[in-house]
Amino acid sequence: EGRGTVRQDWVQKVLDQLLAATKAGDSLLLLIRERQSKRLVAPLLAAGRSVEAPMEGLTLDQQTAWLEEKLRLAGVDPPGSRQRLEEEKQARRERRAARRTKAQAFQTQAPASETPDPTEQALDTTEQVSTPATEPPTPETA
Repeated sequence: EGRGTVRQDWVQKVLDQLLAATKAGDSLLLLIRERQSKRLVAPLLAAGRSVEAPMEGLTLDQQTAWLEEKLRLAGVDPPGSRQRLEEEKQARRERRAARRTKAQAFQTQAPASETPDPTEQALDTTEQVSTPATEPPTPETA
């Protein structure tokens, strides 16, 4: 099944849903890409619906800006607004820095390993072996 068939199936499915949910004389505002709106507008108009596609002909960036402006005019902070994205990035950076600082502090406070260093064990053994079993007489005990 080719991409063209998948698109046609999608257009037909959306068209069927829109026609079932609306009646002749209803107004529809299509906030979809131009390619999809072109395929929907003619059948919707033929079925007596009024259709507006305000983002038709706009690039993706222009569509995003258009939607963000409409949200701002309605008093809503757009979820993908650049300012919010920058604030979220900064908050993530601060959380990472705090985790790093906490991890470094934990490492400096961590107790020494309970497992003895093999080098130290060897030195301890050597010292024990080279130490005579009895103490040599001292001038006071002699």
